[in-house]
Amino acid sequence: MFQKNFSKKCLAALTMMSAMAFSSVSGAALIDGGFESPDASGGDVGGCAGNAWDCFNSNFITSNLINDPDNGIYNNPGAYEGTQMLKQFGSDAGYLQSISVNGGDEVTGTVFATGWTGEAWANLELLQIKFFDANDIELSVHETFGATDGSQEFLITNSTGEFASDWTEMSLTAVADADAVRAQMLLLHIDLGGGGAIFLDDASLEVSAVPVPAAVWLFGSGLLGLVGV
Repeated sequence: MFQKNFSKKCLAALTMMSAMAFSSVSGAALIDGGFESPDASGGDVGGCAGNAWDCFNSNFITSNLINDPDNGIYNNPGAYEGTQMLKQFGSDAGYLQSISVNGGDEVTGTVFATGWTGEAWANLELLQIKFFDANDIELSVHETFGATDGSQEFLITNSTGEFASDWTEMSLTAVADADAVRAQMLLLHIDLGGGGAIFLDDASLEVSAVPVPAAVWLFGSGLLGLVGV
């Protein structure tokens, strides 16, 4: 009886350890990363539009359903996926959202960006990840840029958005600080002069599993030995 109970406890511990080792929060953690709400088929919807994002300055949820590509008329680029996207223009137009993290988590932010042939001015887009502690104190900042003039890491083309290849995937990976409890993604448009806009679609902020410390594996080896006995 003792042997059976002991074996059951060991197996339960191994199961729990396995869950710890391989658990992950991977996947698109952002809410409405595709900017499909609210409905903008009747015209652009300004501001944060009541969705899960916070924002400041000139941001609009916009739809490609008002385009008439059969006659070659484009009021917006075609969306990367779905029918809607985020339009940013002017200086320092920002859209931001946060998710929960643990210290040491690997966090990857991605967003698809394009310019538009109808507003083909020089524009700059910032993709930023910030980490905060439990007291909402900023711990670190990580950034990358895309530009329509080819001056930054990511080249954002001016296009009609008809094809997925018209869109540029911007990506940034950072490791959460030891005391981090929150990761914030910021999409920021910077006008380089003359006007124009950047369109964004399919934003995501994903968290990878934290690697298991060596001590846990040693503990598991010991348990396996006991189970063998």
